Amino acid sequence: MSNSFAKEFVQLMAVGTSTLLKQSASGISTILKESAKVIEKAADVADWPQFEVSSSPDSTVLTFDLKDLDSSEFEVSYNEQSVRLNIRPYCEDYLIPNVTRFFSRPRYSTAEQLKLAKFAKSHQHVRWSTCTADELTDFFTGWVFRAEGQGDGQFWQSRAMVMLKPLIAGAISMRDAGACVLSAAWFKDHMPLDAYLTLIDNEYVDQQALMAYLDALPAFYIQEAQENNLSPKCYENHGYMTMQVFDLLETDQKSGVVRTDRRPDRDIARNFISKTIVSAEAVRVENRLEITVKHASKEFVRLKVQG
Repeated sequence: MSNSFAKEFVQLMAVGTSTLLKQSASGISTILKESAKVIEKAADVADWPQFEVSSSPDSTVLTFDLKDLDSSEFEVSYNEQSVRLNIRPYCEDYLIPNVTRFFSRPRYSTAEQLKLAKFAKSHQHVRWSTCTADELTDFFTGWVFRAEGQGDGQFWQSRAMVMLKPLIAGAISMRDAGACVLSAAWFKDHMPLDAYLTLIDNEYVDQQALMAYLDALPAFYIQEAQENNLSPKCYENHGYMTMQVFDLLETDQKSGVVRTDRRPDRDIARNFISKTIVSAEAVRVENRLEITVKHASKEFVRLKVQG
């Protein structure tokens, strides 16, 4: 991020904080919208993939690091005037899927917005299909403890992580064994109490950790669970735990983290090639994309007049 952007953003936040002291809901909406504009401006120019360029009289090779991009997530096209790289703006395999700002949620305070920005940045390249149990635990822990709980709040935060521990480890084991496709939807489906109880005797789930949570769950009795006769109080107590993480899993396609390496449909040859493009070829070499562009001169060629 450039120093000029950082200075502009700090100045904006300072003005916005003063504004918020004088205005209520309209002030909150205004500062978030203005912050979004500044961040989007920086994303457009600051970190767009930097190409390595090598040229010869009749060709130019553009190379850049694909980072965590899968080949199915981008395409390259060209015509006589341009070469375009189109990267899908979001990917559902990411824990945080979308190109737009994960932390631009009006219901959160400015302090929470900044915490969410840091949280999103640290998890922006983690995928459901390849994440480790530790990465997934860090993901949920960072979310659950994003706000400093006090009293009962801190208790429910801690209990939520106890509830998630066997679920996370079991989910990774099932995914690696090909027994499930891991996703936010998978966790949402398995967090309600009736679904959570189906993990009892599941070979991939740590039964000791699972029963440690259930035995400490107020109003839970294993015999009543086996008879499908648990009390409403038990469901209510388990619900307090799921509430700590459900908002995270309900992230829709309008949420996500700014991915400056996922800007869609850009002319990547504009700054490097001023000649007519004859052909282009894209090849993935390990984790790098090499685009070779053949071109012809636009200079006028003097014709010899015949006859």
